[in-house]
Formats: sequence, structure tokens, C-alpha cells
Amino acid sequence: MHNTQKPIKMPGFQCKYCFQKWQKLENMEKHSIMCGFWHRSSTIHEDDYDTTPTISELFKVVKEFAYKCEKLQKRVDQLEHRNNTRQKKQILEYLQERPASISAIELFRTFTISREHLETVFEDDLTAGIKACIKSHLQGTSLPICAFTQKPNTLYVYDSVPSIDVSGSSDNKWHIITNVELDKLISILSFKFLQAFVVWKKENCPKVDTEVIYELNDDDESNSYTQAVNEQIKQQQQTYMIKINGQRMNEDKRRNDIKQMLYNCLHKSLSTVIV
Repeated sequence: MHNTQKPIKMPGFQCKYCFQKWQKLENMEKHSIMCGFWHRSSTIHEDDYDTTPTISELFKVVKEFAYKCEKLQKRVDQLEHRNNTRQKKQILEYLQERPASISAIELFRTFTISREHLETVFEDDLTAGIKACIKSHLQGTSLPICAFTQKPNTLYVYDSVPSIDVSGSSDNKWHIITNVELDKLISILSFKFLQAFVVWKKENCPKVDTEVIYELNDDDESNSYTQAVNEQIKQQQQTYMIKINGQRMNEDKRRNDIKQMLYNCLHKSLSTVIV
């Protein structure tokens, strides 16, 4: 006997071009628009204009493309946001497990200004002197300031963070440094440079504030030479004082230059330190 059992029909909606079935009519219709377009495109002949898709069909295809592109873009944005959030959390988690032995403020207060640092200011400006000072003191593996390649131009600092406690107490924690905090660190070093300059001035130019540094004699030629030397020394000291006060550079530019220098000196790849 022949088997007369009829094939079981699967529920759903079938594409008339490729006969693929879909559970939802909406999905089948979206599929059929593209499937029909490519089906007709594959069978078109040069003189067969009847198979060319209509404007309406092309418009539906474009709408479908736009719909899918929008969905894909939203998905990409969500994934990027999730990755960036996770990356930031990962860095801070890593740092909180490794507290520094001293806060950034305390570390910068221990910095000393050498003769070489002062001469850097005299030859260039205060920003160059501060950068030279920082570079000479940033030694060791447990610094209260760090940076990572995964977060370009971002500095993490171990310092006090205002507590929620009503008592007003604060705790040292790792966090992204703010402009206010960086300005405070720069201010500490700027004041140290001013103090060092005052000491240097007393040691090297004890009479720089008097009108005449060297005794003048009756010789007119010697007189003129001495006055010229005095005037030159005064002008030089005035130039040094202007540089020490940092009056030749905008504060925002100084902060950005020092921040970039710190990042360049400190940044490392997080992947090499996370186990």
C-alpha cells in the first residue's frame, strides 16, 4: 500500500519568493520586500522593463534599511556606553584596592626647589620650572597620582574627597582629578618657587633693591660703567621676578601643559596591571 499520509503543514506565513516561513506576518512582510527585490533583480533582462521595482517598492526597501540602521546604531551606542562605564569602574576598582601611602597634597608639599629648577625658570618660564620640579620628584611605584592609556589625558589622584558625613570629615580616595585640585597642586609649587627665589636673591644680590650697588668714584668713565652694570642687574632681577610670578602665561594654559606632562610621564596600560 502506498502511504497516503499528508505532510504536516507548519503554521506561519510563507514568503512567495523563497518559501521561507515566519511566525509573524510583520516579519514575513519585511522579509518579502527585500526578498522580492533581489528575486526580481536576479531575473531581469536588458529589455525586460516590467520586472524593474516600482518607486513604491524601492521606497519600502529604503525605509526598511533606515529602520534597521537606526536599530543597529542604537545597539552600538548602548554597547559603547556600557563598555565606557565598565572601563571607568574597572580603573577605580583597581585603584581603590591599592591606596597610596600619602596624599597628592602631602606629596607636593615635600617637593624642594633646587638651583637647577630656578635656573629653568630664569631661562624659560615658571611652567617649565614646575614641570622640571615634578619630574625630579615623581619616583617610586606607590605615587598618589597616576594615568592609564585607556583614559587619554585623564589623571587619577589619591586625595581627600568630601564625605557625606555631616561632621565635614574627609577621606583619601582615588578619583579623577579636577581642575580645582590640579590648580591647588600648582599653587603649592608656585609658592615654593617664590620662596626659593627670595632666598636666592638674598644670597646672590644683597643690594639689588638699592639705587647703587657698587660705590661710585670721581672717574666719569668708571661712573658710567658702574651705573650701566647696576641698571642691567636691576633689569635682570625684574625679569626673573616676573617669570617667578608666572605672569607671562595664562593660568589655563599652564594647567593644561602640566596636566599633559603628568599624563605623558605616568600613563601605563591597565591590561598590564589587572590580574
